[in-house]
Amino acid sequence: MRERTRAAPEATDPDPTQEPLTPAKIGGPIVRLHAAEALLQRAGQALDVASADPSPRRIAEGGIATAEAKIASAELPLDASTTLIELAGTHSTRNAHNLDRH
Repeated sequence: MRERTRAAPEATDPDPTQEPLTPAKIGGPIVRLHAAEALLQRAGQALDVASADPSPRRIAEGGIATAEAKIASAELPLDASTTLIELAGTHSTRNAHNLDRH
């Protein structure tokens, strides 16, 4: 972004690094990542409890917590890569950047 000279047509600042919506766009995937990390931690704790007390209820709670963490994290890579392309612009998809390989 620092090397771009054109901002998006709806931008309020010609310098894309100074665009006020940029932190919000970057922050969204970061917030979702932190939420997924917290759910993963919670799932690990629920599985530890189920391991110590393998009752049907505890096992079900561990499974549900694991599914919640999976759901929360499943879309993160796609969201992050989409945000990267949005912020970097269409020129970021050029072969020279190798972003198609990540």
